[in-house]
Amino acid sequence: WDGPNARFIRHAEPLAMVQNHVAVRVEMGREEIFASLEGRVDNVRYEPRGPGFQIVCFDDPDGNFVEIFPGFD
Repeated sequence: WDGPNARFIRHAEPLAMVQNHVAVRVEMGREEIFASLEGRVDNVRYEPRGPGFQIVCFDDPDGNFVEIFPGFD
């Protein structure tokens, strides 16, 4: 915010070389998660996270990497 005029000013700055990342766990199966995002998210994909374990992930429009872990015990 810029002084008494309360204007929000965004200055162009180079992006930091870090990856923005969000991880969530949902009470759905992996295939159900993928099917619900397919066609709505351009780059939805599976990625391995351990022997025999894959998660659904995608990059959102702002460039954040989103991991969705299926519900499991």
